[in-house]
Amino acid sequence: MKKTFVLLLSFIVCASFCACAFNANGGEISSPQTDISDGSSLKPGETDLEPGSSGEPSDGEIAFSRAINAVSYDDKGVHDAVFTDGYLKKLSGFSSRLYSMAAEGESGNYAFSPISVYMALSVLHAVGDANVKADIEELFGMTGDDVAQTGKLFLNLTYEREYNGKIATKLRLTNSVWINSGTPANESALGYLAENLYCHAFSAPFYDNAAEANAALRKFIKEQTNGLIDKNFDLPPETVFAIVNTLYFKDLWDKEELPVSTRDFFNGVFNVKKTFLTGKYVYGRVAETENCNYFYARTFRGYKVKFILPKEGYSLSEVMTAENLNEINSREDFSGTDGFTDYFTRCIFPEYRIESDTPLKRILSENGYLTNAFHEYYSDLVSGGLRVSDIKHQVVLNVDKLGVEGAAVTIISNEATSVGPGNPAVHLDFVLDKNFGFLITSPSDVVLFAGQVVNP
Repeated sequence: MKKTFVLLLSFIVCASFCACAFNANGGEISSPQTDISDGSSLKPGETDLEPGSSGEPSDGEIAFSRAINAVSYDDKGVHDAVFTDGYLKKLSGFSSRLYSMAAEGESGNYAFSPISVYMALSVLHAVGDANVKADIEELFGMTGDDVAQTGKLFLNLTYEREYNGKIATKLRLTNSVWINSGTPANESALGYLAENLYCHAFSAPFYDNAAEANAALRKFIKEQTNGLIDKNFDLPPETVFAIVNTLYFKDLWDKEELPVSTRDFFNGVFNVKKTFLTGKYVYGRVAETENCNYFYARTFRGYKVKFILPKEGYSLSEVMTAENLNEINSREDFSGTDGFTDYFTRCIFPEYRIESDTPLKRILSENGYLTNAFHEYYSDLVSGGLRVSDIKHQVVLNVDKLGVEGAAVTIISNEATSVGPGNPAVHLDFVLDKNFGFLITSPSDVVLFAGQVVNP
């Protein structure tokens, strides 16, 4: 039986694909095709890497994508996008199920980015054959029409604002494909990815010089995540192409730092002294399910950190279920008034930093998902049979007195198959002084990160 799962904070998915031992053409992309615009993608055999360089991509930032991102940063309404009925609820359900699967067995601090994985798999959905599309739609709990809204979601989430001349708030997603140098790529597929999923394309010499290709990928990921993720993901020489999603998020709590204090935190064994932050009051009261209490802290630009505290006698694993997470993320009314009194609650929580790696291919395979992609499929991007050889996912998350900063990367690698005002006010505290879970969401409740804190 497939297990349910929950999604947390932002992340990056990278999948490697390998070509089959025999040649076969992939099926046509079902959506309208577009030609590659000026420099928006690689043409077959071309590269965005300087030959013999230290692995730094040349000025490969796609002009088309730069223009799209510029629109998303201004006030032209992309953040008021209207999605079809139920789409965001389905996305929340996917995030909750996936997190629940990914976090199973995790006993320490852990963080995961459902939206990063969703974006990477949406790129695979765009270039995969009918069987792969069906597998991904099953995992998402969506139809093809639902998945077609991913580009709109990409723009809706992309955001950047300054305060006092400095970047105070930023949510940046990047999609990219890294194709082995010399492997012919379908221009129509590249054009479709650029236009609909704002996907960059680079050529990298995986076959001839995997070390150089991995160095270029590492530098790109480091730049896109503001230095939070700096790692050699060591994609193998057999890599035909890789899909990479990165996510970077930053927001302040407010114009000033949050007050700090020292309190006891119970880590499940004994109390330890930790630095705690006192959040701002938010209209509402702590809500509850059968086994947990929950409330949220709001950042400067309206992002939410939703804290989940198990009730006495319940463990984090019993609380951080897909059902609970989906209910918590869907709640809009926190009973701020009873008609006579207005209630305001602040969260008092410890600073924490989390770095997590998730073996996503193993987890999805054990739960019966993406069977066709893991064995053999055909792509519109390159010719020949392919299989997803790995899906890597890493998250780095910092929560301190200044605000929240996090990054995620997902890499899918492919190889050959041969291989209420006016009332009296009451102010309440929600103290997170023992093991707790969290969701970090956008103002529209898209789950950027999810996780748990056992030892802050």
